[in-house]
Amino acid sequence: MDISQAQEFAMDLLEKICGIPTVTFHEKNVANAIANRLAGVNLTITSDPHGNVLSTKAGANADAPSIAFVAHMDHPGFEIVERHGDEYVAGIHGGITRQSLEADVPVLAVTSDGRRVPGRVLGKLGEPEARQVLMSFDEMIADELPVPVILDLIDFKLDGDVIRARALDDLAGCAATAAALAYMSSRDVAGNV
Repeated sequence: MDISQAQEFAMDLLEKICGIPTVTFHEKNVANAIANRLAGVNLTITSDPHGNVLSTKAGANADAPSIAFVAHMDHPGFEIVERHGDEYVAGIHGGITRQSLEADVPVLAVTSDGRRVPGRVLGKLGEPEARQVLMSFDEMIADELPVPVILDLIDFKLDGDVIRARALDDLAGCAATAAALAYMSSRDVAGNV
């Protein structure tokens, strides 16, 4: 793999994982997509008990320093934790902007079968430290709680040299790290990567 191929690998993976809804504690599908994409290159791929993807390029010299690249697979969103009639209480996960907590912000509940159910934020709930909002949806969410909720924004679009996506922090880091490992997979390295 040359640099151009590594860049293409990164962009292809980024587009794929940006299309997979993910919020904190609901990262399994993104992890699987990354692991599956890395399975095609000469790397050792495992996961830890928390669902993190661990990919290693073994170095030739056990005494050489190792290097680790780290990126996280979730991005800001919500998690439905309670149902009250036709309304739902959702916990706030990650760095959601205060504008995203206001009434009428469009959201999508992600059901266990992958459907995206449209809804909207009704407003903040309780004290700020509770980090909760009230939401409503176009249909009842029948899944067992908790259920992830994402902002209803574009998954991924390449607009010239600009990437537009719901969140690139840190899916872009995941794609860049995977591409760097894929690039190094066919090269000799001194220490483990």
